[in-house]
Amino acid sequence: MSEYKEFHGHVFYRRMSHARPMLSHGEGIYLVDAEGKRYIDASGGPVLVNIGYGVSEVIQAMTDQATAAAYLHATMFTTQALEEYSAALAEVTPLENPRFFYLGSGSEAVETAIKFARQVQVDRGETQRYLVISRWHSYHGTTLGALAVSGRPSLRQLYQPMMVQTPPISSHPTAIAAPLT
Repeated sequence: MSEYKEFHGHVFYRRMSHARPMLSHGEGIYLVDAEGKRYIDASGGPVLVNIGYGVSEVIQAMTDQATAAAYLHATMFTTQALEEYSAALAEVTPLENPRFFYLGSGSEAVETAIKFARQVQVDRGETQRYLVISRWHSYHGTTLGALAVSGRPSLRQLYQPMMVQTPPISSHPTAIAAPLT
């Protein structure tokens, strides 16, 4: 089997203790290693590639945009594709005149949501409101802000001294199912 051990290369992996298959490509729901063995991608990177790999429409849209402008800074520029996508998204969003703030990852989205919630409270004159309540055993990402509201002790342990502590609530099913009064 074509497994790749991290000490043979220059990649610093999240988990250094095991070898991993060397992937060649993806096809639909499968990832294919260098020897042709197919793996069902049950994590989707995690939960990122839910339409599968090799979707020609996505490949073409990515190629078109990368050819036109591979990157732009959102504080300075926009693109026709971004404006058209936002207009289409607004049509199916159940809000009046929605606005969208695009980010690159779930962790970044959680961190930004925390900052946005704080900004809203400060703008309302509620400067004493800063706590974020989260569910214990939840996962919200690996940035420090996202870890602070995640309830996974194994992920938080190393970074505890660096995190703002947030009050967690139980993730026990009866606690979630109990009505709020």
